[in-house]
Amino acid sequence: MNKTAKKNQPSSVKQRQLLAIARQQLNMDKDDYKAIMTAHYGVDSSTRLTFGQAEEFIDYFASRGFVIVSKKRRYLKRKNPAKTREYPKVIDMASPAELEKIDALAGLITWRCEDGMTRWMQKFLKIDRVKTGRDAFRAIEGLKKMFENGMVKLHGEDWWLKSFDSLEINAYIAEHMPAKYKDRVSMPF
Repeated sequence: MNKTAKKNQPSSVKQRQLLAIARQQLNMDKDDYKAIMTAHYGVDSSTRLTFGQAEEFIDYFASRGFVIVSKKRRYLKRKNPAKTREYPKVIDMASPAELEKIDALAGLITWRCEDGMTRWMQKFLKIDRVKTGRDAFRAIEGLKKMFENGMVKLHGEDWWLKSFDSLEINAYIAEHMPAKYKDRVSMPF
C-alpha cells in the first residue's frame, strides 16, 4: 500500500490512544480538544479522522510539548541504576547528563596528579572509563563521597553551613545538602 492510500484510511486505534494521552498530558479539556479538531479537520471525534490527519494532529501536540514514551522505555527507567532491572541482558549506556555530572564532580576535587581521576576509577571502580549507567552511578556516588570527605577534613563536619567563593561548591551544597542541615540555614544562593 502506498503512502497516499494509507493517509486516506481511517485513523488507527493506536493513533486515537496517543491523541487521548496527549490531551491528558497537556491538561487540555475535551471542549478545547474538540474545538481544535473541528477547526482544523472539520470533525469532532478522533474516530472520524483519517490516518494522515491523526498523524498531523499528533505532530501538533508534539510541538506543544507532548512526549511519547514507549512501554519498553518506561520499564527501563531506573530507580537505582546499580541494580539489575527486568531485562537483565539490556545495558543502559551512560547518559550525557550523567557524564556531565561526573565531569562537574571531578572538577570539585583536587587531584594529586594529572590523571588522578583515571587512576581512581581503575583502582576503586575497576574500569578505565565510564560506559554504562551502572558505571556512571558508581562514579557519581564515589566522587560525591570523596568530595564530601575532603570538605569534612578541610572545614569540619558543618561545612554544609558555610558559604564558599566557588559557585560550583555552593551549587553542590544547594543540591546535595542533607536534611539535618536544611532546617538550620536559609540558602543565600
